[in-house]
Amino acid sequence: SSRRRHTRFRNVTGVQTCALPISTDGGTSWIQVSPSPGAGTGSIVRYFNPSDVMLFNNGAIKISNNGGSTWQGPAVGPSFLGNESVVFDNAHNGLQALGNRAWFGTNNHRIFRSMDKGNTWNVATVQSMPVNSVIQTIAFVDSMHGLAVASLLFPNYNYDVASHAAKSSNGGGLWMAAPNLPAVISNLCAVPGSSNAYVGVAGGTGTSPVTMITVDGGSNWFVVNTTTALGCVAFVSPTTGWASNPDASNGSSPAIYKWSGSPVNVNEIESTDEINLYPSPATDFINITMSEQQNWENATLMIYDQTGRLCYESNNLIAGKNIDIHKFEKGVYFVKVTNGKQFATLKFSHL
Repeated sequence: SSRRRHTRFRNVTGVQTCALPISTDGGTSWIQVSPSPGAGTGSIVRYFNPSDVMLFNNGAIKISNNGGSTWQGPAVGPSFLGNESVVFDNAHNGLQALGNRAWFGTNNHRIFRSMDKGNTWNVATVQSMPVNSVIQTIAFVDSMHGLAVASLLFPNYNYDVASHAAKSSNGGGLWMAAPNLPAVISNLCAVPGSSNAYVGVAGGTGTSPVTMITVDGGSNWFVVNTTTALGCVAFVSPTTGWASNPDASNGSSPAIYKWSGSPVNVNEIESTDEINLYPSPATDFINITMSEQQNWENATLMIYDQTGRLCYESNNLIAGKNIDIHKFEKGVYFVKVTNGKQFATLKFSHL
């Protein structure tokens, strides 16, 4: 692979702790980069191609143009605030690289972007992210479309009950609000080869085990596992992915897991087929109709405004029951209905 990640290795022959080993034969053998690009823990490496490499070590960025043999600082590094720091913990995808671009987030709900393989950095605009949020993980499904996920971190490493999200459709220059995730995740990856699929996992300190999937760029999330604690995740195709729990959190033993199945396994139902909404425009109530009620038993219904703010939620959808919207502000609203196996996206306007 042209993009490889190496952090602190243990039990690797000939490699000292905190050094940067490189393998060019799929991991059969390793060589140590000399000179070492930095001392200490917390190193994250991203390869743009076999020659151009970027390393984040102890808050400092180093770049290499010869595969890691020599390193230098960027021409224009990120301009941090006085109390600003970067959260790279438990193998999070906090440092993301794709094509010639790279991104990372900070504890000041800011995202930095490089357009030239890490050589120059600028701050992107992030809208509607809580001011005390810590941006933990960023993933791009292509060079233009990405998701950033943040949590509200309280004292003693306690997290809020949900992860906050922002999405970009212009390569990370502007980030708009996305619906909150139903649980806290610590790691997010895009699914190469999919149109807009991402997988999120959690299970480290302060979080509960969860694996969840979105196939529509973060508008809808489906929880697929709540028993396996995972610290990091990576997919190479819609059917092949790995995850691990290297820190043995929540009583789990260190292990590597391989995905079985496909993340793109949630079907979107056309509104005219099985589920529909009326009236639109609406003033006081809306109603959901279903052609096969048994297929949508115990379904969840969520209504979002155009900014992605959740305005209404019901965990037990009943066909034919009026939904009161008379207090909603005028505008366009999106209705998400899901039963965990399929989902429908509906829309109405409120007058």
